[in-house]
Amino acid sequence: MSENSDRQTGYMRLTNQLLGLIVFIAGIVLIIVVFNRALALYEEVNADTFAVTPSVEAVDAPGADEPVAPSPDSVAAQPAQGSVVQPLLVLVARIVILLALGWLAALMASRGAGIATGAGTKQ
Repeated sequence: MSENSDRQTGYMRLTNQLLGLIVFIAGIVLIIVVFNRALALYEEVNADTFAVTPSVEAVDAPGADEPVAPSPDSVAAQPAQGSVVQPLLVLVARIVILLALGWLAALMASRGAGIATGAGTKQ
């Protein structure tokens, strides 16, 4: 009976270690995916995000009677007609979602490592 029990314990230990390793690797893969998405989000933020476009047209200057044409060496920024709040909220929402996903992936990797290294211990 003892030999059968030891064999069962060995199988359970091996199963726990394999399951822990699989969960750990899945967590690490998710962390890599989150970092890649964060990099893509970082590279996506540019002048188009907040709709500022360069303009070489004449601009209304305060105190001037007529529009002032910019010099050839300068460029005036023209804000878009829309609101800046909506793209900013989308950006903040994406960052919060990435933080939550990163936290969950790290938690998953930690649990997987705990399962793999704590396999076979009696509680």
